[in-house]
This record gives sequence, structure tokens and C-alpha cells, in this order.
Amino acid sequence: MNVSKVLNIILALALVALGVQLNIKSNNTENKQLEKQSQTIDFSKGELKNIGKKFSFIPTPVVVAGTKVDNKINWITFSNVGYMGMKNIFVGSQKRHYSNIGIKENMTISINMVTESILDKADYVGMVSGKEVDKSKVFDHFSGDLIGAPMIKNAPIAMECKVVKILDVGNYDYFVLEVVNTYANDQIIDSKSKIDFNKFSPIFFEMNSMKYIKTGKPVGAGFQEGRKYKK
Repeated sequence: MNVSKVLNIILALALVALGVQLNIKSNNTENKQLEKQSQTIDFSKGELKNIGKKFSFIPTPVVVAGTKVDNKINWITFSNVGYMGMKNIFVGSQKRHYSNIGIKENMTISINMVTESILDKADYVGMVSGKEVDKSKVFDHFSGDLIGAPMIKNAPIAMECKVVKILDVGNYDYFVLEVVNTYANDQIIDSKSKIDFNKFSPIFFEMNSMKYIKTGKPVGAGFQEGRKYKK
């Protein structure tokens, strides 16, 4: 290899490295600006305006659901997720999704929380369909007590659930779930076997911007902040 080719390679590598650094700096600057903006807005000075019939709900947790269809593991990403009372959780899945077949067949499912370290895989399994792509090997997985509910080894929290009810809501199947077992990484469990959510940042999805965001720092204590209110 002659000197000219070596110099060209070195120059190309330097440009790539510079581009990466600039991209990281740009993202950091944007994040800091958004954080500063959210801290400085005084909502008492603005007013609520009707912007029409737009879906503007708060960001919701991102989870990966583990199922088995025809005895093959399949993963799908949900952000249409929440809890019902203190005993049940739910996920909403469009009826066209391949995973619905396995959920209805086995009446089981796993719910795995997502962090930044597995976000690329979580986003991928939400982009492609199990009808066309074998997603069984995307995540390292393990099994618990339930058949048809594989769980992700690298998830901070994994729950194996049984389906207790299916609600037909338009184009969606809403699966009401009962948690049978919860598995949490030992690094986020305190001495009382409770999960400390201050030790990691779960990922949320914001529908309007189609962006993934991380949870922030605590801003108050439940059933304590109200003591500051003066009538």
C-alpha cells in the first residue's frame, strides 16, 4: 500500500471520528436546551388553546412482550401499556399483529422493561413482523413457570403474566394481565426486595414527536408534597 492510500485512509478515519464527536455534541446540546426549556416555562402565564382533536397523552413506558407462536419465540414492542388497579396490567395490540395469535393460544405473555442498552433491539422487534422475520434470537432469554412467556435476560425487570381477559376495542386487542412472577436485576433491588427506580432509567415513548425518552430525576415525594400546599 503506497503512502497516498495510507494518508487517504487516515483522513477518512479522522473525518468519521470528527463527525461522531460533532453528532454527540449536537445531541448533548439539544438535550440540555430541552431540559432548560422545560424548567423555565411558567405555565401560569400562558393559556390553554384548543388545537383540535389530537392525541396528546403523556409518554408511556416502552416494553417488549415475549410470546410463542407455533412454539417459536416471538418478540414485539408495546408502548400502549398501563396498569388497572393494583393487581392487573394491560397491553393494547393491533389485531393485525402476529404476536396476538400466540397470546390468545397460550393465554400467557412476558412484559420486559426497556433501557437504553437494549433500545436498538426493542425498536427493531417493533419494526418488523413475525410473519416475515424470525425474531426468536434477537434477545437472550430465559423461561419461568409459564409456557409461552419467554423473558429477556438483559431487561432490568421481566414479568411473566397470564391473560385474564381480552377486550375488543376497535382495531385493537387489549389484553388484561395478571403478573405471576416478577424478575428484577439484583443491582436495582434494595434490602427489602423492592425495586429502586432511581438506580436506572426506563425508556418511555412520546407519540407526538415519535421519540424515545428516559425518565428523569425525582422531583418530589408521594403524599408529602401536598403538605406544602396552603389554602
